[in-house]
Amino acid sequence: YYDIPTIKMYEYERSKNNGKQLCENQGGTYCNDDVGRTYTWRGKVGLMYPSDYGYATSGGNEDTRSKCLNQNLYFWTNAGAEEYFPEETDHPDCYGNDWLIAANYDWTIAPASPSGYAYFVFSVYGDGGVNNVDAIIAGGVRPSVYLTSNVIVLNGEGTKENPWILGIE
Repeated sequence: YYDIPTIKMYEYERSKNNGKQLCENQGGTYCNDDVGRTYTWRGKVGLMYPSDYGYATSGGNEDTRSKCLNQNLYFWTNAGAEEYFPEETDHPDCYGNDWLIAANYDWTIAPASPSGYAYFVFSVYGDGGVNNVDAIIAGGVRPSVYLTSNVIVLNGEGTKENPWILGIE
């Protein structure tokens, strides 16, 4: 997962291929399971995709939004990676200006299988990076919905006490 920028992650998430498509770039024997996976979600509410987190950044001065979208999501932070990839890590403009950053870590809807097992999911970590986590570990779950471009906020502040009221333009 060390070389998947937001733009490429979006392509993987929407791919029509089954199997462990998100680790095809790693090679090895663990990228060949036959677990069928769909590429669409037809529900009303789900979890965010890793690319949703990537696209939610506004970037900053040193790392512009464009640079962030082309930067590997794993390397947005340097937590644990600086020893192996010191020149590629820590992009606080990317994760520091991302409105979807997690408090601890949030599961996503995208499966990840770095060790050949199908029970890992991609997660957005509170330190700013995206990596895989064992899905049996309690993680943050934030519901996500897809809105079309003609949906507008009619009223409200988006809080529990004063939720948004949405309408069609």
